[in-house]
Amino acid sequence: MALKPDIASPAQNLTVYQSGTQVFTGVSGTSPAAAIVSGAAALLLQKFNQEITPDSLKQLLLTGADSSHNSPYGTMAGPWGNWDKAFGWGILNVGGALQAAAGQATDLTFPNCTTGAAIGTPCNLANGAPVWDNEVDITTPSTPQQGVLTTVSVPVKNAGPNVATNVLVNFGVYDYTSSTPEFYHVGTQVIATINPGQTITVSQAWLPSMDSHQCIQVSIAYGLDSNYTNNVTQRNFFPAASLYHVRVENHFFVPTLYEVKTTSTRDQWVCKALIIFRPRMINMNGRSYNRLRLLFPCRAERT
Repeated sequence: MALKPDIASPAQNLTVYQSGTQVFTGVSGTSPAAAIVSGAAALLLQKFNQEITPDSLKQLLLTGADSSHNSPYGTMAGPWGNWDKAFGWGILNVGGALQAAAGQATDLTFPNCTTGAAIGTPCNLANGAPVWDNEVDITTPSTPQQGVLTTVSVPVKNAGPNVATNVLVNFGVYDYTSSTPEFYHVGTQVIATINPGQTITVSQAWLPSMDSHQCIQVSIAYGLDSNYTNNVTQRNFFPAASLYHVRVENHFFVPTLYEVKTTSTRDQWVCKALIIFRPRMINMNGRSYNRLRLLFPCRAERT
């Protein structure tokens, strides 16, 4: 959930020019407001030669917003001052955004990331590993398992000269079970303040919902970042074995041999049957049965 609106812009009794000589006066509402904010975003993209990520661009607009008209009453304190139900985090101010970017810029990154990657793609890794497998920075307490709550942790470093505040760290998962990978947002954490040269570890709870190959992707959203080629990183995960419990009962009155075959519909998965209870005779309603309980751990074989 998020507070809305994010930002306000002029949208009352505007004069709007269209192609040719057409002029409309008295235009009001969210339609012209959205167009004005879109134009402001385009100006910032032009200023940065399009070298800024969408979430960082949004944050830059909010950082530069004029909150002097926000009511001090009935508002909610947040990263950019007091949120107001009418103005959001403030009124659009492109000049304020550019001024903040010029004077407060710093380089936020992950320790194992180097520069040079395309904007919005996983960073190049200092340890020489493929860009999709940053095992140095992205960690979990143990191998993730479907349906078992775990924690994803990543260190964020301020490699620049200025203090950074209200830094957003986004966590997501790519699911590769379908022909087209699907991305799921897991959560966002906020670093209130990170000083120059400081490294802060950020953690996010994660409940894996798939038992197949997945990729954790973490990105930094900061509108005053001086380098956007080193703030996205990713790691491949192969989930731990999934366990399936099966009970086999002999309903005949003589010893019977049961052959259990373990297979998986997933490619490169291997299943093995493990006996966790030895066969033994039990008596139910005057009849004797042999009971055998099996455990089927299945895991992906990495090649």
